[in-house]
Amino acid sequence: MPGIPQYTSLDIAAAHQLLTWTRMSRGSLCQELGLGEGTVKSILTTLKKQGTISATRQGHFALRKPRIACQILKLSFAQEPACACKTKTDLQPLLARDRAIRAGATGALALHQLQPLQVPGDADFAKRQADDYDALRLCMPLKPGEWLFVCWAPTLGSALRGCFAGGGHYA
Repeated sequence: MPGIPQYTSLDIAAAHQLLTWTRMSRGSLCQELGLGEGTVKSILTTLKKQGTISATRQGHFALRKPRIACQILKLSFAQEPACACKTKTDLQPLLARDRAIRAGATGALALHQLQPLQVPGDADFAKRQADDYDALRLCMPLKPGEWLFVCWAPTLGSALRGCFAGGGHYA
């Protein structure tokens, strides 16, 4: 329905995370999140009311870190912006991937405790993707029981929404 901003908690979380990494204008957020200006304005108002962001003429920026830490990644196999977040949940990888795709990610990968990488039916995967796997292992060290959930998408905003949805952080 035109005139009524349509957004979810995933959009709010993605906007907050983006503003943690860099100062952004409302127009830049619209482009990165793939949302309209009215929707982004409503998201920014919500974040300002929560006291998590502020704004100057140079753009909006985060005052506090989000409760979920994410990292930006460059993955050779993805060819799109990617991000990763940790989760302690009993992650079900296929369901997590499906939630991430529904939230806008192009692809997703769930890794448990970053043990030696094995892909059923592809014994050479770890060798071909050694640089990517090293980057994943180093970006967020995992403790026993933790998962690393990685998503990629045409925009970083979509990758973040997928990461948050698939990692089980937001409904």
